[in-house]
Amino acid sequence: MTLGFLSRAGLALALGFAVTPALADNWTVDRDTSTLGFSVPLGEEALTGTFGSWTADIDFDPANVEAATISASIDTGSVVTGNPQYDGMLPSPDWFDSNTFPAASFSSDKVTSLGGNSYQAEGSLKIRDI
Repeated sequence: MTLGFLSRAGLALALGFAVTPALADNWTVDRDTSTLGFSVPLGEEALTGTFGSWTADIDFDPANVEAATISASIDTGSVVTGNPQYDGMLPSPDWFDSNTFPAASFSSDKVTSLGGNSYQAEGSLKIRDI
């Protein structure tokens, strides 16, 4: 398996934020209750994992969701799946190549309300400059 497989399979990132307003529309992520994870189809199952080190910038006003912007920087070397084999492989050159590309990034293009306090962000995920 290589990063090419990840691209073809489609990488789904789940970013669970517990946020509090800082100033105006800028939000601060509560690191104690927030996670950034992923799920990739792998045969009949899915490979899931989380990243231990990441940052996010959120400019969000629930009254003006269309103007929201979200960006995140993810330390690719901090990936954990709970499977020692994958945990050793994912930072390697065949996957994230964490030594050459230590960070992945996400930038939202569109944020929509799903009702209540649920929102969906669509955007670009850049891994290994792709």
